[in-house]
This record gives sequence, C-alpha cells and structure tokens, in this order.
Amino acid sequence: MATQSNVHSIVETPNIAIDWSPREPIKSESFSVQVSKNTTALLEDNLLELHNEQLLEDVIRIRADITANRITEGYISAENYRINQLKGALLKIVCEALSMPDLEIEVISISRGDFWFDYCIKIPNLIKKIGFKKYVWEIIPWLKRTVETSHLATDGIIEGVESKGMYLNIRINDTFLMGLSSDILTLGDNFGKSDVFRDQNVIIDYPSPNTAKKLHIGHVRSGIIWQALHQIYKSTGYAVHGMNHINDLGWYGTMIHWYIKWKDILPEYDSWNDMLYAIYLMFRKGEDLYKKPEKFKELTQEQIEELRTYYGYFETQAEFADLFSTFAKEANTRHTNLEAGKPEEYRLWKQFVKYSLDDFDRLYRKLAVSPEYTVGESFFGKRWRDLVHSLCENGLALFYTKEAAEADIEELRQGLSESKIGEKEFATLSEEIKYDIGSYVIRLPGFRRYVVLKADGNTIYATRDLAALLFRINEFNPSKIVYIVGKEQSDHFNNLFASLKEVYPKLNTPEMSHLYFGLYVDEDTKKKLSSRDGTSDIMWLIEHVKKYFEKKYTDTNEFTPQEVEDISEKLAVGSIIFNDIRKDKRENVTVSHSPEKTAQKFEESGGAYVLYTLCRAKSVISKSNIDSVTMNAAEWKLEDIEVTLLKRMIDLPDILADAARMSAPEALAEYMFNLSNTFNSFYSTCPILKWNFPHRLIITKSFIQTMENVLRICNIQTLERI
Repeated sequence: MATQSNVHSIVETPNIAIDWSPREPIKSESFSVQVSKNTTALLEDNLLELHNEQLLEDVIRIRADITANRITEGYISAENYRINQLKGALLKIVCEALSMPDLEIEVISISRGDFWFDYCIKIPNLIKKIGFKKYVWEIIPWLKRTVETSHLATDGIIEGVESKGMYLNIRINDTFLMGLSSDILTLGDNFGKSDVFRDQNVIIDYPSPNTAKKLHIGHVRSGIIWQALHQIYKSTGYAVHGMNHINDLGWYGTMIHWYIKWKDILPEYDSWNDMLYAIYLMFRKGEDLYKKPEKFKELTQEQIEELRTYYGYFETQAEFADLFSTFAKEANTRHTNLEAGKPEEYRLWKQFVKYSLDDFDRLYRKLAVSPEYTVGESFFGKRWRDLVHSLCENGLALFYTKEAAEADIEELRQGLSESKIGEKEFATLSEEIKYDIGSYVIRLPGFRRYVVLKADGNTIYATRDLAALLFRINEFNPSKIVYIVGKEQSDHFNNLFASLKEVYPKLNTPEMSHLYFGLYVDEDTKKKLSSRDGTSDIMWLIEHVKKYFEKKYTDTNEFTPQEVEDISEKLAVGSIIFNDIRKDKRENVTVSHSPEKTAQKFEESGGAYVLYTLCRAKSVISKSNIDSVTMNAAEWKLEDIEVTLLKRMIDLPDILADAARMSAPEALAEYMFNLSNTFNSFYSTCPILKWNFPHRLIITKSFIQTMENVLRICNIQTLERI
C-alpha cells in the first residue's frame, strides 16, 4: 500500500544529459593493399570498374554522413542513470573498505517478494583468493557494518542491509525507487540508450536475396534479426554501418547469355524479376539433366519439347549434353566479358540488377529494413584479383597442384594410420583435396584450404568475401563485423576468418562473428521451404497472418474498416517479427500449409500479447488526468509488484548493453514478454485510477514509454488500441 506524507517531489528532473561532443576516434592498426593497375586505362576500357569507382565515392560519402549523424544525435551516458550511480556508489564503498584492486564485484538484482531485499553483492574472485569460510564469516559481516554506516544509509537511500551466506543483501528505500521513474519520463524516447560502445564502428552484413531470384520466406528472418541488431547497436553508442552485400556477379554471365539467346521466345511475365527467375529455372533444369543423365529417361514428351524450344533440337541425352556444354562455355565467356566491363554485358547486368533490387524493395518496405549501403560482389571482382596474385607472390596463397594435393593426402593417410582421424573423415577430406586441385588456395590448419581463385583466373564467392572483409576493415576501422547468414555457411565463414588471420597475422582484426539462424521449414516434411513453394512467399505469409487477425474483428462495430486494416497489419507484422526475435536464432521456424495454423503459431509466440498489454496501459492513461498529477511525497510504501515493475523497467539500459555485447536480439523479446507479465500482475492487483494512488499513473506512464522504446528498437509498430 502506498502512503503519502510530507510535501516532497519524488519525480525530479534527473541529472542526465545528452553529450554531443565529438571524440578522437580509436585507431586500429591498419594495412595497405597494393593493387597494380593503370587506373586511367582501366576506367576507359572497363565500364564495370567505372561503375565501381562511383560506388566507392558513394560509400565514402555515406560513411561520413553516418559518422557525423552519430555525433549530432549525441550520447546518453550510462553513468548518469541514477540506478547506475547508486550501484557505482555501492561499489566504491566496498572497494574503499577492502583496499583491494581488480575485484570482480557483482551487484545482482533479486526479488523483493522472495527475499525482502532488492540487490545483493557478491565478490567471486575474493572468495577464491581468501577462501569461502573467511569470506563468509569475516568479510561479509564487516561489509555489512560498512554499508550500514555509509552515506547511502544515513541519507535514507538504503534502508536495510543483511549478510546472507556469501551475499550482502541491500534493500532500497521506496521513495528513491519511485524516483527512478523520472529517468524514464525525462529521457522519453531516449530512455534505455547509453554510450557503452561510443567511438566504435560496427558493420552488419545483411544477407540479401540473390538477385534474379524470388524473394524467399527465409529473408524475413534474416531481415528481422538484422534490423533489430542494427537498432540495438545504435542505441548503445555504436556507429552502425549496415551492408547489403548482394550476389550480383556469380552466375550473371549465364543469365545474360541465356537472356540473349531466349529473349524472343520467352513468354510474358508479371515482372522483369519473374522473367529472370524463369531463365534461372530453365538453366537449372538443363544443368540437372547434364549432370544426371539417368533423369533423361524420366522426361515426358512435353518436357522434351520445352527443352528443345530453349536448347535446340536433340534426340539423345548425349546430344543434349553437347548443346548444354556449348551454352555453358559461351556463358563463361559472357562472365569474363562482364568482369572486363564490356558494353553489352555491362548494360544488361546493370538493368537486371535494378529489376531485382526494385523487387526486393517490397520486402524492405514491409519490414522497414533499411541497409545504408548496397555493395555487391561485383564491386570486389576484377580490382581485387591482383590481391590474390600478391598473396601468391608472397607465398601466402599458392596454386594448388596435383603434387601438393598428393602430399596432403599422404599426410592424411598418416593421420589415419595413427588414428588421429577416422575412415569417414579421411574420405571426405581426400575428396575435398582432389576438388581443389588447379585452384589458388590459402592453407589453413587442420587439412583445410580456403580457395580464393579459380584456375582460369576468374574470381569466386570466396575471393570476393575476402576482398569485402579487407575492404571493410581498411575503410571503416570496425571493432565488430557481424554476418547474419544461414547455418549452411558456417564452414565458409570459419575459413574466411581463419584465412584473414593467416595472411595478415599482424593485423589488428576486429571481432568477427557469423550469426547463423534456423530455416523456415515445412511443418510436415521438416524440409527447407523451396522458393517454388507458395508458402515460402513473404507476401503470402504476411497477408494470411493479417487475415487471421482481421477475423477477430468480424463481429465488432467498435472499429472502422480502415482501423481494422491498420490493426491487423500491425498485429501480423509485429507477431512475425516478435516470433523470429524471441525464438532461438539457431532453431528452425515451422510453417504449415494451413494459413490459419501458421498465423495462430505466430500469435502464440507473444507479439500480440505484448501489443495488447501496451494498449491496456494506454487505455488507463487515457481515462486519467495524469497531466495534472502532482507527485508530492516524502515517503512511499510500495507494493512488491510495484517495486518489481519499476526495477524491471530501469534495467533496460543494461539489457540493451548486454544484447549488443552478445549480439542477442532475443534478449529484448524475453524482456518485453516478462515486462508485460509484470505489468499485467500490477494491473490486476493494484488499483491505478483511485485518487490516493497517483504514483501508479506515473508507473503506468513509465511502462508505456519503456515498452514503446523496446518495440521501436525491434521494429514493431505500436497501436493505440486493439
């Protein structure tokens, strides 16, 4: 029960300000990559490189804008939050009392309802140093007396101290706890932000859909995780650089060649990107028959006629294989021409990439995903081939000959005889060795190699990823680089990171991590949803989840049709986002062919529940006269649930800092869900609108602000009522 006594404002303006001052950036040990080329001649002859020179200028401009905006927006100092000031004062008292440096002192929040106290102090390394018995029987009682006689106790901020085993328990005065809500209300939309990672750059690599292909449901998840992390990093002081690293080179020679050959016989499609995808599918059909002759016998006459339309007349599989082989060689020439920036290939490449990016923009707009840079693989093609040659010249990479492969297999065989590896591993590694013959590789520990260039001199996926990584380190000086890509790429990124350290051992490399995520899989088969499967389409998913929520408003006249449209859209997208953030990134998301069942699963994940709880709180405030509430009190006696709710809200800056440190957006989903549970318990047990409990309106208002801030970071739109 809250009681009111002497006149005293407990919702004071806190000593928190935004710091706009720039600081000298932290420098990283850099490196120089020498690329031998005649720039003028290259630009005259290579339209792709001319395009890339302009793209480089754009990247430098955007980087400067992000750096300037980061300073202009300012920083909220983590030390200025009053709960952190209290913890800091406690730590100072303990450190001065012990006169011991380098102590790992933990201040842990505990439940008042369970323990009567709010926080406990624990010093793990001191226990290890002096022993548990001495720590418990001598140090803890002494610290108890020290805190009890400190200024925090005499000023009335601490009202209870208890020694309990290895812990020193602290109870905070309710008036001080209630006053912490002013941090929330004064900072408003900035509450939760901090400067923990100030003056540091982070790069997040967004796994864009492959150009000239269909949007896939899996890109929902990667986009959601990417955007949440982007906002988490930014809220904790990072300058965030979001990279949209598109695959705009890999098989473009094939697609350009096939388009030129087939453009007059292709049917009409709804969009250019649909046409490009149709070319891709027809190519894959041919490639499959070329690699698997046994499938030729399974073809129907209709399928044969379709293949003849595109590939030319054939009777036997061998004749078809000859046709396909000829097409493939011609396509490879197109790829070489594209990397050389020849006019015809460049013009079509630029046109096709634009078609795809325009199509992908539907996804970005729907999920409000907005990478700052779109820098595709083509940017790291020709200009970085000399980098690989330089590595070879310096012995850091080598042309992998048959003799080198045989030596490695012999070493493997020795490992097999000494039982260091098993038969299965020997067979797998041997096949990988044989496959790499004729390529340029970087040797890695554990019989691994990172292939950086094909024998014909054309760049590959790995070449461009290594080039991109070096470019990012050199141009952005990041302290952290995060790749958000599917689990199937784990080996690739492990080898990529290892290769960088192998060839540049003295480079001050940033923290590099691959955050992989589970797939969207069919509920029945547990297989990855195919891009040809209707249920894998992003818009299919959103529209059917939206219809599921619309049905809930069928029999109500409380909302206009436009309001139902808006509410259902936000509940659908919000539930999908919340589900993907809350679920362990590594776990798969199952999708049913039943739209109703799929939508119900997303609803049950908790996103709609969080939005409903927020609307409940807003409804309370709308019925109150909070603008005229005056919080005058010298002492307040809070209910346990009120204390729990207040403490949970003021934890947000630490929650965000931990989420940034661990790259864990799921921490915010759990935070929102638990905060909603706490508010609903508060709502059901504590009358809010009664005149003698005005502080509960302040708590409710603080809850609204806190929840809206977290939802905004997670890219979930809020509602005024549901």
